Order: sequence, then C-alpha cells, then structure tokens
Amino acid sequence: MMAKCSIDGCERRSRCRGWCDGHYSRWLRYGDPCGSKARETTPLEERFWNKVQKTEGCWLWTGACNPGGYGHLSRGGRGDGHITASRLSYILAHGEIPEEQLVLHKCDNRICVNPGHLFLGTYKDNMQDASQKGRICHGENIHNSKLSECDISNIRIEYAKGDVSQAALAKFFDVNQATIWSIISGKTWKRVAA
Repeated sequence: MMAKCSIDGCERRSRCRGWCDGHYSRWLRYGDPCGSKARETTPLEERFWNKVQKTEGCWLWTGACNPGGYGHLSRGGRGDGHITASRLSYILAHGEIPEEQLVLHKCDNRICVNPGHLFLGTYKDNMQDASQKGRICHGENIHNSKLSECDISNIRIEYAKGDVSQAALAKFFDVNQATIWSIISGKTWKRVAA
C-alpha cells in the first residue's frame, strides 16, 4: 500500500519527509509545506561576511569553493546561480563591475577576498598575469609536448638555410606540417629564438 502525504486532506503519494511533491516543494521554496509565506533569508552581504576570516594580509574565504578552487556562494534565490566570493568582495567595496571585466588577484591566493588584493582586468590581462607569475606552462613544460626548445631553434635554423622543406622537417621531428609552419611563422614557440 502506498503511503499518503502526511498533510491533512492531501491524498497524493508521499515522497520526501512524509509529504507529496507539491508540499515538499512549497517547504523548499517558502519554509512551510502548507503556506506561501516567503522564507526569511539572510541577506547576501551578511552571508558573505560570515564566511570571511580576516588576517594581516589576505582575507580568507572559509565557505564553499568551486572546482577551480575559488570561493563562491549562492545569490539566494532558486535559479539565481552563484557568484564568486572575490567578485562579490570587489562589488561590495567598489561597486558594479563593467561587462567583459574579470576580478584578478594581486596575491595569487584563490580564496583571498581582500578588496585591496583585487583588481579588474580582461581575459587577456588574466592570461598575461598568470603567465608572468609562472602559472601557465609553455613549450616543453607542457606535459604532451613532443618538441624541446633546442628542437625549435634547430627547425628555424634549418628552414632559414633554405635546404629543407617544411614537410621534411615535419617527418624528421614526427609532427604535422602545420606544426612546423606555426613554428617558422612565429605563431607558436614565440619565446624561443632561432
């Protein structure tokens, strides 16, 4: 025999907490399975500050983190999504963030929310900052790189002599001809001189 919803007068099948789907969803939304009174929620700013531990330098986020290691929290409503803690910290300290701008860290600490350690930049700025701080692998440091910096120099030198074709170089180094063209034209391995 099927269990019925525990709310008086409801004949629907019980699913969770002894309630039917309708009463359970009202409880999730309003905090009351029978009513429609909005659930009291703690304001976003207050929830943010409850999860910040201030230290001498970095202000550490103690709440949940996304898979990338950055702090984040729910905006509050169903379907409103999440906001990163550093982005919210910047907004609280400096106001809205222009479109196409990211919040970057001077301190390189992903859980830091100290507004003094945060600055705005574009995606390109973020990549350049990460590269300058050594967080992006280049050249032979990439785990699946077939070529070394010495190979790149040799490819450029041999091609510049005019004695060998791109196809021959590709065959010798066991790479695609497009890879050789990218190296010779300077599209890739820009850091390595001939």
